Amino acid sequence: ARMFRLETNYRSTPNILDVANDVIANNTRQHQKTLRSLQDAFMRPEVHAFADDREEAEFIAGQILQFRDEGIPLDHIAVLFRAAFHSQALEMELMKRDIPYDYRGGVRFFERAHIKNVLAYLRIVANKDDVVAWSRVLNMQVGLGPVTVEKIIRAIRQSEGVENLSHIGASLPARAQVGWMDFLAVWQDLLDSDQTVSGLIRAVATSKYAEYLENEHPDYRERLQDIEQLAVFGERATDLSTFLAEASMQESYQATTAKGGNEDEKKLILSTIHQAKGLEWEAVFVIGLAAGKFPHERSLRETNGLEEERRLFYVAVTRAKKYLYMTYPLLASFTSSLSGPSMFIEEIGRDLVHHEGFREETSIFDDPSDDVDDITYVPDPDYGEAPPKRRGILKSIDEL
Repeated sequence: ARMFRLETNYRSTPNILDVANDVIANNTRQHQKTLRSLQDAFMRPEVHAFADDREEAEFIAGQILQFRDEGIPLDHIAVLFRAAFHSQALEMELMKRDIPYDYRGGVRFFERAHIKNVLAYLRIVANKDDVVAWSRVLNMQVGLGPVTVEKIIRAIRQSEGVENLSHIGASLPARAQVGWMDFLAVWQDLLDSDQTVSGLIRAVATSKYAEYLENEHPDYRERLQDIEQLAVFGERATDLSTFLAEASMQESYQATTAKGGNEDEKKLILSTIHQAKGLEWEAVFVIGLAAGKFPHERSLRETNGLEEERRLFYVAVTRAKKYLYMTYPLLASFTSSLSGPSMFIEEIGRDLVHHEGFREETSIFDDPSDDVDDITYVPDPDYGEAPPKRRGILKSIDEL
């Protein structure tokens, strides 16, 4: 049999294909091929490192607006990511800047059930007469059916305060009391919090609600990451009522845009890489390219898992026609741990991309106090001349 290699690419610039070819060459369990472009050479793809995902989102949103001002329609721009929860911070930033977007391969942030659940907890803190919020919170508990929930809500609304609700459980059946006690445990955590918006959200995330998520959902870690992102969003709020009003506006906005909204309006594309196969855009941002996020840690333990992840990265890169940005945060928002770039970024030849946001020589930190304390380094006679002082991926710890 004869083999015909389909190596001509009509979509991407040579600069983008050079990156794709360089990375996929590390896969050994496939037929090797080298894509060749029919387009003229253009700008080199860019790699950007940021202190955290909030800074990453701010840069991407700003660059998208710049592209739009330069005449590139929003629907000719895409942001691609490995998993749906990688888009949290960016969705917040897009909503803040009123950039319309179409979400593919997942559920929009404020439409996710666990986000609605947390907001329901906050709403009953703000207003004990919010029947809809009470119904949502109580119906999650074991043994609490619609009739019992209605009875509880009626008792709560008749009570003078909500600081002590334990007496309501005395009239409930034994099975319903189990669910009611679970709710009271979450409620007490809310009362014991610092009463800031972010404090209330994190109180829910560390309460028995986290146990509920773990029992009900295999992807509970991603859901907890969503809740942490909501808490980060809440840190900017001045008070709970304003935050809930803004959240309601975002829910309404997302519901409207999800149903179509203004059909003539151009929208940015947010998509998982899996959903982007076979598509193309003028400009593409591949985000969340941090170690542990892409490739996914689980893939390293699976047979051929790493090569499959590399093929997925190859798909993401080759969706871009002219502009390609690859970005990653140095600080994970959920674990608050430092990470470096994805191994796929490190596999790209340094001359093929333009790097921003970190120094290439090393990932070793300097002590930021060296200059302040007037510290100098001298050679050790046993080890020869001291190497030149090397800079790290961050200019200072303040960048975190």
